[in-house]
Amino acid sequence: MPTAPLSRADAPIRQPAALGDNAHPLAKRAGPSQAAPLVLQPAASPKPQAEGLMVDLDAALATSPPLETSAAVAASSTPLPAATTHLNLPRVAVRTTKVVNMLGHEVAVQLLPVVDLPLRGGSGVRGGGGLNEWIDNLCHTVLALGLRSVAGAHPVLIEVSEALLLTSLVEVLDPRWAVVQLPSHLPPTPLIRERLKELRARGLVLSLSCNGASSSARLQTLTHQVQWAHLDIGTHERTALLGLWPELIGQQVHLRGIDRLDDFREYRTLGVHAYSGPLLSAPVTWTVDQLPACDANGLHHLRERLLRGADDVELAALVDRDPALLLRLLILACDGLFGAISRPESTLDLVSRLRGPTWPIWLELLYFEARDHAAALRPAWCEAAAHLSLFMRLLSERLAPDRHELHRQAALLGMVAHFRHTLPARMVGHLATPLMCPAIEDAWMHRQCLLGAVLDIGLRLMFNGQAMAPANGIVELYDEAGRQVRERSLSVAGHPGLPVDSRA
Repeated sequence: MPTAPLSRADAPIRQPAALGDNAHPLAKRAGPSQAAPLVLQPAASPKPQAEGLMVDLDAALATSPPLETSAAVAASSTPLPAATTHLNLPRVAVRTTKVVNMLGHEVAVQLLPVVDLPLRGGSGVRGGGGLNEWIDNLCHTVLALGLRSVAGAHPVLIEVSEALLLTSLVEVLDPRWAVVQLPSHLPPTPLIRERLKELRARGLVLSLSCNGASSSARLQTLTHQVQWAHLDIGTHERTALLGLWPELIGQQVHLRGIDRLDDFREYRTLGVHAYSGPLLSAPVTWTVDQLPACDANGLHHLRERLLRGADDVELAALVDRDPALLLRLLILACDGLFGAISRPESTLDLVSRLRGPTWPIWLELLYFEARDHAAALRPAWCEAAAHLSLFMRLLSERLAPDRHELHRQAALLGMVAHFRHTLPARMVGHLATPLMCPAIEDAWMHRQCLLGAVLDIGLRLMFNGQAMAPANGIVELYDEAGRQVRERSLSVAGHPGLPVDSRA
C-alpha cells in the first residue's frame, strides 16, 4: 500500500532530562516501583505570551481588577471545519489546550478529540453508547499520535477510558511523551490494578480525574500508580479541594477550568502545580490533515497491529465493531491523504490481503483508493468504468457468498454512488442492478449490516438524490432522462423505503 511520507518521521523523540535540567519540561519520571510524581518544569526559553496564552500573568497578578477574557477567547478559538462532503466519513478533529504552571509557562498539552459522526445514532445500525465510546477511544489513540509534533517537547495528556485501558491500542503510546489520563469513575478492580502496574512498568505516567469523595477513595487505592491528579474548578469548591489535599500529597495537581484571575490567585496559595482554562489559553482545534507531523513509530506500530489482526484477538474485536471508521482514522493519521492507485497490480496486492478478521478493512481501503484514483487521474467515464469493473470482479472472485456478502454489496454500492458524477447515470444504474437482491432485505431485517447507512445513502445518490420520496411503501426514482421508475421497496423502522429489485 503506497503511503505518503511523514514529515519529521525520523526525528528522534527527546529523552526526559535529569532533575533540575530546564531543557525539558519532564524533570524526572518515577520508575515502576517509585511513587515520585512527574515534576513539571518550564522549557529553557519560556514564552508566557506564546500562541494561545490569553494573559500576561506577571502583569495581571500585579493588578486587582478581574480580567475579562471571554471576548479574547472567542476571537482566538479555531472553529471546527465545515462538514466533509464525503458521505460516510466522520468529521474528526483534535482540540488542544495548553497547561501552564503558576508562572504561566507551558508545561503540557491536553488533548480532546472532536468527533462528528453524521450517522451516529438514530439509524439503528450505528447507535448505542458502547460503539460511540469505542469511536472516541480510537480517536484518542490515533489522534494522539498525530498530535505529537504539535506538543513539541511537552507531555501530552490523553484521556483513556476503562475499555481502552484494557485493550492493546493503548500500547502504541510512547512513555517518553504520553501521560495517560484515567477517568474519575475507574473502578480499582484487581484487573485494573494489574493493568496499571503493567503500564507503569513500561514507563507511562498515569493521572486520575478527581470528582468528589469517590475519587478520594480511588486516589488512596491507586496512590502508587498515579502521579497526576486533575481537578475541575467547576465541580470543586475550595473546601472540597482542601478535603482532597491529604490524598493529593505526592501527586502533581492540575486544576482545570480557570476562567477568573481571582481563582488563579487563590489556588496558587494552595500549591497547585498546573492550570488550564479560558483565562490562560484558548483551545485550538486541528483537523487530522492539519497536523504537521506524526509519531512515525507509534503509527507504524498501530498499522502493523492492524495488519496482523488475525493474531491479535483484542484488536480484531475492535475492528469487527466498525471496520470502516477504524480504517478511515488510520489512513488519515498515517498518510495524511488517501492514496491513488496508478496500476492494477496495486489493487491486486490489496485484495491479496483480504484475510481473517481484518478483511472488511481492506475492502474499504479498496473502495477509497479506487474512488480517489478515478476522481484524480481518470476524468473519462469509460476509464473509470473499467477500473470499477476490475474492482467489482476482484471482490466477487475473492469473497464467498456468506455473511461477508452484504459488506461487499454495501461497499460496492457506496462506491458506485461516488462514481455518479463520473459515469453516465445509465451505466450507474446498470452496475447497481445486480446489487439489489433479496439478500439485502434479509440483512436489513436482521440488522446485520454495519454499512447499512451506506446502502441507504448510496441508493439515493445513485438515482440523482432528490428522487427518493417514499410513499405507501413505494419509492419513486427518476432516471437521467427524467422518466419515473417505480421500485418495489422494503420498509424498515426508522428508514425510508429501500429498493430491492429494480426488475420488479
